[in-house]
Formats: sequence, structure tokens, C-alpha cells
Amino acid sequence: MSQNRTLKDQFMLRFPDGMREALKIEAARNHRSLNSEILHRLESTMQAILEEEEKRQEDT
Repeated sequence: MSQNRTLKDQFMLRFPDGMREALKIEAARNHRSLNSEILHRLESTMQAILEEEEKRQEDT
């Protein structure tokens, strides 16, 4: 998911001990920057939530 992004919002984030380092390791494994790894994970989670909501609506 390497694409150029226009950043309009910046958000300061505090990580629990060890999380930043774990994310950096995963980012390196996925050939992403730390920022791109975090955005990828957030986008994946949000997409999964939307798909689950759509599925629930279809089932009702």
C-alpha cells in the first residue's frame, strides 16, 4: 500500500511500552515506514468493521 498521501491532519500518539518498537519491526518486515504501517493497520481494521456492518445489514 505504498502510495503518496497528502497529510492534512497530524495526531500525537502515545504508545504503551514496547509497542513502538514492535511496530517498527513489523514495518521493516513489510517494507513500510512506521507511519505507513500504522496507517495500513488502521485502514485494514476500519475496512473489516465496514464489511462486518454491511454483512449484518444484509442478514437482517
